[in-house]
Amino acid sequence: MGAAGRIRIATHIEVTWLDDGTAMHVCPNCGEHGAAARLLDIDYRPPDAAYHFILHICPHCTARFVDNPETMDYSSDELIEIGWNIYQVQLGAGLWPISAPLSRIDKPAGARVLEIGGAFGFGLDFCVRAKGWRGEGYDPSPLALFGARELGLDISQTYFGEAELARGPWDVVLATELIEHLADPPAFFRLMRAALAADGVLMLTTPDAEVITPGLDNGSLLPLLSPGAHLVLQTAASLRAALMAAGFAHVIVERSAMSLKAYASAAPFALIDDAAASRAMYREYLVARSAGTDMMSDMRLGYAGRAVFEAANDGDLIAGERAWQALLPAVQTRFGIDLTALGDQPDLVPPRDLAGLARVMPLGLGIILFGRAMHLAASLVCRAGLLPMLLHAEAAIRRLQDALGARSLCDALSDDVGRAIRAEILLCRAEAGDAETVDGLVGLGDVTLGWRGLVALVNAGRIDLAADLKARMLGDFPPDDVTGDLRRNILLSLANFTLAPGGDSALTFHYAGALRRIGHQADQIILAAFTRLVNAGRYDEARAAAQTHGIDRLAIEAGSGVAGADARLAFVMLELGAGDPAVVPARLASLAIEPARRRALLLEAFIRLVNAARHDDARVYLRDHDIAGMAGRHGGVVARDAMLALFTFELTAGDPAAIPVLLAGLDVEPAQRHMLLLEAFIRLVNAERYNEARALADAHDLSQVASQAEGERGQNAALALLLLELATGDPALIPARLAGLEIAPERRDELLLEAFIRLVNASRFAEAWDYAARHEVPILQTAPMGVVGDDAAIALAVLDLACGDPADVPRRFAGRAGISYRQRPLEMAAFTGLVTQGRLDAA
Repeated sequence: MGAAGRIRIATHIEVTWLDDGTAMHVCPNCGEHGAAARLLDIDYRPPDAAYHFILHICPHCTARFVDNPETMDYSSDELIEIGWNIYQVQLGAGLWPISAPLSRIDKPAGARVLEIGGAFGFGLDFCVRAKGWRGEGYDPSPLALFGARELGLDISQTYFGEAELARGPWDVVLATELIEHLADPPAFFRLMRAALAADGVLMLTTPDAEVITPGLDNGSLLPLLSPGAHLVLQTAASLRAALMAAGFAHVIVERSAMSLKAYASAAPFALIDDAAASRAMYREYLVARSAGTDMMSDMRLGYAGRAVFEAANDGDLIAGERAWQALLPAVQTRFGIDLTALGDQPDLVPPRDLAGLARVMPLGLGIILFGRAMHLAASLVCRAGLLPMLLHAEAAIRRLQDALGARSLCDALSDDVGRAIRAEILLCRAEAGDAETVDGLVGLGDVTLGWRGLVALVNAGRIDLAADLKARMLGDFPPDDVTGDLRRNILLSLANFTLAPGGDSALTFHYAGALRRIGHQADQIILAAFTRLVNAGRYDEARAAAQTHGIDRLAIEAGSGVAGADARLAFVMLELGAGDPAVVPARLASLAIEPARRRALLLEAFIRLVNAARHDDARVYLRDHDIAGMAGRHGGVVARDAMLALFTFELTAGDPAAIPVLLAGLDVEPAQRHMLLLEAFIRLVNAERYNEARALADAHDLSQVASQAEGERGQNAALALLLLELATGDPALIPARLAGLEIAPERRDELLLEAFIRLVNASRFAEAWDYAARHEVPILQTAPMGVVGDDAAIALAVLDLACGDPADVPRRFAGRAGISYRQRPLEMAAFTGLVTQGRLDAA
């Protein structure tokens, strides 16, 4: 930025956008006089001069024109002195913008063509060599002499005027990037109309004036303005009107980037619309010309260099390789540069002037190397291996830009390619997982490039950098204008991003759906997302995804592939984690997995069934699977847990008597073994399986084991031993077993009475009599103990009859009305006993 409002767009050029103001002018394009709006103030100060221009807008035809239409001296040798001729041949002349519109003109071989202002005559050369036309050219600059000599064309170093019309007419006239240099475009159009045959076609290109706005970047604005050279700039409307005013009844004007292409004729005509054929013709032209020129010439560098670049753009590997082979010896011989063995870091100190630079390297070296790098990338060469070549390409572009900038010149193609090279360098570094890549991509601000970088980072496994890049400049989905292979690759990378550790695999289904919408198969991605949800224990989401996406079916259709097998195994884990463990064997049936893994999953399913108290299912499972056998073969934690589950099942819903058998030969900690034996014993006693309980207790000395057990289990075991004594042992031992047993007093009294009852029932009257005295049975039985109290009262009465006083029998039944039917026989026996003893009063 210079003075207030001024913008420096080159070393010697400053511009100021003008918001208002008009000036009276006659438009050089339409001839109308009026108040033309002022668009741009241009201050051009090269080293040896000073120029000032105001760019105006014609209110009638919309053309833009400067108020100082001094015509440059195009015959000056200055351009040759600064090396402009070398630059134009090697790089500067836009051969494709010239050739593309020419390839669309439908004229037969042998047609006559005239090129006006073609400098070297590249357009004429394309017409002659590629189209098979016959032609001649006119240009006043010294470049015309070089072109005539080196291209072998009929080019005159002079202006074309009315005197030259006598050599016509011509079938085709071409004037590329010419009319913007003319102070009187209508006069030129009329002259061209006169030069053409009745059905001849005029083809011209010129900058599009409508793109000159404050929003245009400086690099694009400079070549459009070209102060001192561009006098009248056309819009599509102004160009059409001027051509028709000159007598061209049929006009086609097309806009392309920042240029206009126009075709005009007095007669109706049609254009060839076959872009692929046009590009193929152009590539073949470049390759053929590069092989047919002297190896040391600028022509060889220009044609072969362009061919390498254009073939890479079109993906024509054969043409690109032919051009590269034509280029290698030329560069090696002329500059001593081996393009196949570039160092890692380029030399960044070149000559600053154009002619000097042309002595040490091809001026198009940056574009050549970029084209070759893209050729190699298309040949599936690892991108990281292209980095040295791209770094050299970037350095070569900077060298050229410095040399051109020293004279306030620029090369639009090099600017574009330079940006592309910087982008590719970043992508190379992204593929290498370079941490600095993210800052570079964010700094460029190109969202599409950012997405390409994300793909490269994900492929490099740098999910952390990809996440950073995504957070700083990208959204969750690529924009709609990103299509084709890039969109597919982005969606695949986003899917991989969410599947990576730390990613949210639930989001993967969205990307899978987007891939399906563009016709890409996404079944494996869906299966992988499901598997990761299960592995993360997100069972509810996994179950929902399975139903929504038909994952069971997809897993079957995937066959023996990794994704399908993993998903089917994930279903097994889902059933274990939050489903039905009973179906695990059926799901395992279709899985080819290691036997040890299969055993572990089967054992795990059984454990889950037991833990869920699904005893019926566990019983069926045991019928179909040898859990103990599998656990014995498998070993480890799962086997131990499965056996514990088996013990639990046998204790709760199976056969407690099986516990000792299962423990036999099993490596179990003594404490665990004792616990299981005690539990089995307790359950056997509770089930009144006294003989089995007695055998278990005797075989494993459970009385001793129970005495050492702590807590509730120890108490329960002691109580079970007590109950066993009651049922099948010696009731007289009950008081001793009750000693130290922490039970409720009521339960203690009840057990003491039960032991007394069993002594009496066993006719062990002496022991019973002593027992009753020592444990105050007569007092205990008076408590309201229901059946046990009643039975104790009966036992006391029986004891009275056996070895006591029959007279005491009636009082045993005091307060126990519920046993009257049982007390009558005893009372009769007491009466009989008293009579027999002669105790008539008591009787």
